[in-house]
Amino acid sequence: MSPTLSHIRCIFLLSLAAVMLLSGCGVESLPAKIILPCCYHPSENMPAKITKCFEQKPRWGCWTHAFQITDHRGRTGCVKPSQQINDMMEKNQLECRPDVSLLS
Repeated sequence: MSPTLSHIRCIFLLSLAAVMLLSGCGVESLPAKIILPCCYHPSENMPAKITKCFEQKPRWGCWTHAFQITDHRGRTGCVKPSQQINDMMEKNQLECRPDVSLLS
């Protein structure tokens, strides 16, 4: 006795339902949130030696344009955009990668 088309459809739908139920097991229902740091009050003072630099561009919840920096002693802070930073970046003395901004 060969299976009819309706039996094949029923088996397919049951298999599909089982896969959908089992694929959802062990997965959190809420998406992960990425919390990005925000520098709300950047300083105008820039340290002499900068080892790391990230450019913070305005985005939702953080409207300040600033540079998040780490100095040679490991201290972190943020500074306002300045001509000195622009000159260092143009001369390839400083690389300031963009942070993971949601709005550009």
